[in-house]
Amino acid sequence: MLRNFEVLAFNNRIFNFGAGPATLPLSVMQEVESEFLNYQSSGMSIVEMSHRNPLFEEIISTARSRAKKLLGLGQDYELLFLQGGARHQFAMVPTNFGNHDRVIDVIDSGVWTKFAHQEISRLKLMPHLVASTESTKYQSLPKYRPEDLDPKASYIHFCSNNTVVGTQWKEFLKLKGVRSVVDMSSDIFSRVLDFAQFDLIYAGAQKNIGPAGTTLVAIKKDWVDQGRKDIPEIFQYSAHIKHDSMYNTPCCFSIYVCGLVLKWIEDRGGLAGLESENTRKAKLLYSYLDQSSFYRSAVHLPDRSIMNVVFRIGDGHEALESKFVSEAEAAGYSGLKGHRLVGGLRASIYNAQSYEAVKSLTEFMDNFYERHKLEL
Repeated sequence: MLRNFEVLAFNNRIFNFGAGPATLPLSVMQEVESEFLNYQSSGMSIVEMSHRNPLFEEIISTARSRAKKLLGLGQDYELLFLQGGARHQFAMVPTNFGNHDRVIDVIDSGVWTKFAHQEISRLKLMPHLVASTESTKYQSLPKYRPEDLDPKASYIHFCSNNTVVGTQWKEFLKLKGVRSVVDMSSDIFSRVLDFAQFDLIYAGAQKNIGPAGTTLVAIKKDWVDQGRKDIPEIFQYSAHIKHDSMYNTPCCFSIYVCGLVLKWIEDRGGLAGLESENTRKAKLLYSYLDQSSFYRSAVHLPDRSIMNVVFRIGDGHEALESKFVSEAEAAGYSGLKGHRLVGGLRASIYNAQSYEAVKSLTEFMDNFYERHKLEL
């Protein structure tokens, strides 16, 4: 019987555990392949088609409708496909809605909220660091009380899932009447959530929605109207809404694939179906880690992410971790090296990652342990 890595090599596919760009549903990529040279009998590829072509206008309209439906957002929200990634949104949100007379509350759960905090400062606005777990290397989520928040804040900023350290918010504490912004780049469409609790949601596509190149933004219409009009139009949400996400030429190919992925999510039972599968995958991997004396997860149990599983060998045996990454690559398991800022190991198990892939990974981990346990 062939071993897992030999089967992978035979099929010319590997198990991709990279944090982003990340694995996409195989059926979606096969559909892209079949349509790539001649989309809908148009005689041309989607990558060479004008964004003003009625075929693409239908693509972006359908993708927008599917995204809003999956998120449970009503007519009081606009949904955009923009460029620049989440980092662009770190600056675009405060540029539109920052006020020099009001603070912006920031809940610091890791590197991405720190970057958002820095952009607010660069704009000469007033970021208010409500709570942070930087002193404990972000191994748990910050604890804070309602009285720690500013009732007059311009808005409060969260990052729902931290890819670097492997934490994820299950609930969001905020004040009634204060606008809220959430960066959901790495866990959007992964679970059932009251998305309407947020006034603005943004997410880079390259983890759970599609290929890199576009960023989904959902924003309440009544907040758009309050955005600044004395900034360049390219930075105004209202301008992008007015032009249906085509103020400038959009990332047509990325949006096209996003639309197919959203249809794939619908076909798998929507967010409830994916949450069940994502929880099952995460439970398998965390259970293996927790019973191991060789591997360990330092992330606080209630705060663990079901998208990004961060772990170490021993207390951080770098030589063995380097060997683990090398041997995993050779065996057909890619993307397991931890983020460069923290080191260690990480398995990203986004929506498109299969349970079979995670099970195969635990089998490789067990095999690695048996061969190297005396080196720890």
